[in-house]
Amino acid sequence: LTLSAKTNLTDDQRSILQNGIERPDENFTKNYIELPIGETISFSFEKPEYVESLRIIFDLDFSRESVSVNKKMRVFAQKCNEGADFKPMKVAKTLVKAFSVYADDELIYSTDSYHNSRFTLHVGRELSTLSVRFDETWGEETVHLFSCDVR
Repeated sequence: LTLSAKTNLTDDQRSILQNGIERPDENFTKNYIELPIGETISFSFEKPEYVESLRIIFDLDFSRESVSVNKKMRVFAQKCNEGADFKPMKVAKTLVKAFSVYADDELIYSTDSYHNSRFTLHVGRELSTLSVRFDETWGEETVHLFSCDVR
């Protein structure tokens, strides 16, 4: 369904979001798009389409640079791990904290405390436009998206 939608993204951004690679490669090549905080991605259709779901893959900071200064935590990166010789994990600065989803300009989902790298929302309705506004990260100055699609 994403392929048939019109978006407000440039062709270059769209191709990155639809390349099927949802993490950096082995050389940590940037494989995400960057958007300013407050930016919106929208999908629109010529005629109303049934949208089952929205799926977004955020940047989990695979380099672990914003997760911990301790090398142990970069290798064993689980938030519940804590040792006597290192500080516990923090949420990656690159993850999106606050965002909202709109179906035909009606708010259908909103959060101000999201902390996962994968987001899936059951939409289950016919619509002409679906949009996502990204309002805040956990500290990064821009929003990083590996994927954003509708099904």
